[in-house]
Amino acid sequence: SSSSSGGGGGGGGSGRRGLAAASAAAAPVGAQAGVDLNDDAPAAPVCRICYGEPEEGCQLIHPCACRGSQHWVHFACINDMAVQRPDLAWSCPTCGQAYIGKVAVALARRALERSLDGERSDHDRLVARERLVMALFQQGLFSEATELQRGTYDMLCERLGPEHPESLRLAANLAGILEIQGDFAGAAKLQEEAFQAHRRIFGPDHPTTLMMASYLAGMLHSKG
Repeated sequence: SSSSSGGGGGGGGSGRRGLAAASAAAAPVGAQAGVDLNDDAPAAPVCRICYGEPEEGCQLIHPCACRGSQHWVHFACINDMAVQRPDLAWSCPTCGQAYIGKVAVALARRALERSLDGERSDHDRLVARERLVMALFQQGLFSEATELQRGTYDMLCERLGPEHPESLRLAANLAGILEIQGDFAGAAKLQEEAFQAHRRIFGPDHPTTLMMASYLAGMLHSKG
């Protein structure tokens, strides 16, 4: 009886030792050594361009839809890319999403400053001004957006004439901004001029003329 009991006890101890040995053998080497192999452990964020960490006065931002290792970037790094390729001031080259918010405004301001360089074309300056207007508008900075857009419109009227297609396009855009600001009289006056110009140039039945007429009708209705 005692032999049987002792044998049973020895068998139990042997079984436990066997399970422990098997578990140790099955465990990853790192786990045996006490190393954390958790893939979900948070890592310090780094800039996807320069691989630098955030510093005082040079924080990391996430200005687009990129995730994972592409999530963070220094503003200075994306601005430096835009210096080399102007189109990169407007959208992320990785995910393709247009920059929005304060980042979009800051990038557009830098792009406009660069466009004033004598080596840049009038087209580059026009694009930079319009992009900044859009960014300001999205941020609710309507007064600055209106002032900049009006300056762009006046510039095009002087260089290309008030009935040039680009001038007319800017007139319609400016009228839309004025309407949103509540300046219905100013918006309707500008839209009326754009409509009449389209009618003279393209004819009363042209799709663009009809679109201008629709815009004008909406503004007149808002004006009361």
